[in-house]
Amino acid sequence: MNGVYRLTSLDLDGPDHELDPLGELVGDAELVGLGESVHTSGGFYRAKHRVFAYLVRRHGFRALAIESSWQDAERIGRYLATGEGDPAEVTARGLYPVWACAEMVGQVRWMRRWNVEHPDDPLSLFGFDVQQPEEDRDALVGRATEPPGVQAREDGMAEALRVLREHRAGGRRTVVWAHNGHLAHATHRAGLRGYWMGAVRGMGTLLREELGDRYRAVALTGSHVATRWPGKDVEPNDGRDTRSRSFDARLRRFGSPYVIVDPAAAEPARGLFGRPRKEWFGRPDQVRIAVREQFAAVLYLAESPAMTPL
Repeated sequence: MNGVYRLTSLDLDGPDHELDPLGELVGDAELVGLGESVHTSGGFYRAKHRVFAYLVRRHGFRALAIESSWQDAERIGRYLATGEGDPAEVTARGLYPVWACAEMVGQVRWMRRWNVEHPDDPLSLFGFDVQQPEEDRDALVGRATEPPGVQAREDGMAEALRVLREHRAGGRRTVVWAHNGHLAHATHRAGLRGYWMGAVRGMGTLLREELGDRYRAVALTGSHVATRWPGKDVEPNDGRDTRSRSFDARLRRFGSPYVIVDPAAAEPARGLFGRPRKEWFGRPDQVRIAVREQFAAVLYLAESPAMTPL
């Protein structure tokens, strides 16, 4: 089927050629957003790790920017550079709690191994969120518009990403790890609230307006997306897809556990993909968007287990 490609697994040793369609959709972009429809789902994190490793090996990406405190993430950056410290501890202290999990420790370990094996071509990691109250209050207040604080944060993250990419990654090709809503190409046209922010221009929208195709976003979604929010759920939240006509439900009927979709090219004849109009998208909290307008590619998981907290 045109524009739809199967993956066999999320394992890091899976064949790289399975991800080549995604590499083609990324093209020559210098920044690639790698999203998730909800935080704390471990299957999403494993999938993103495989995509990141592929982009490092095959497409020359050398930095990971993550939606976490830019100050705290410095702990991980130092570990990647020096190997000093415990990877689980620096991950727990260096990232927001929604990413303090065994899956992310695996990614940090992998990045450190790469640096040991490639000392002259290292990887780097940095945070770009601007919600540290003491360090970032003045900048956020100075940028605040309606709705209060939302545009300020998006503006601040976009600016922090630009600056820190130069200082921490030397301007090298960078994967940007965040929620789908922060990364989408045109949030102001979605007309929604929450992460989709109504008329607000999200960070990804600002980057797209500045860079054009040099910035491209990849969304992650699924049909059965379990979550484990720190301090809230004792058991994983079971996010089953209950909308039979949603984008995610149609992907489930395709019959593959993992699928890459080019939303602009996917063949619409079978009524599964490629619809230009808005449709329900993104488990467990679905939004109605025109998928092809918002993302260069979609990576779908039939099931995504909850993360394993540290």
